[in-house]
Amino acid sequence: MTLSEIVHSFTMWAASKLASATVRQYQPILNRFLKATGDISLDAIKPIHLVSWAKTWHDHQAVVRLFNWAVDVAEVLPRNPFRKVKAPVRGQRERVLTR
Repeated sequence: MTLSEIVHSFTMWAASKLASATVRQYQPILNRFLKATGDISLDAIKPIHLVSWAKTWHDHQAVVRLFNWAVDVAEVLPRNPFRKVKAPVRGQRERVLTR
């Protein structure tokens, strides 16, 4: 199975099971990851693919969610290759108060 196949399968599943806003948030992130990584076999995915690509917590979280789904729901992988990869720091929100 390839990365593009799992992204497509996850997107179809998410569209029927998750909130539409969540799907709209995941889709461009997963497509950017696919474009950056290439359509490689799932067996070839290594932690370096995520570490070198994910610059934000949201990017990291979306890809890890994809692979957790592939393990737990779709059962197409024996384990998540990113399970030990630490997420980037979330950062702080900036609040602007006006009178």
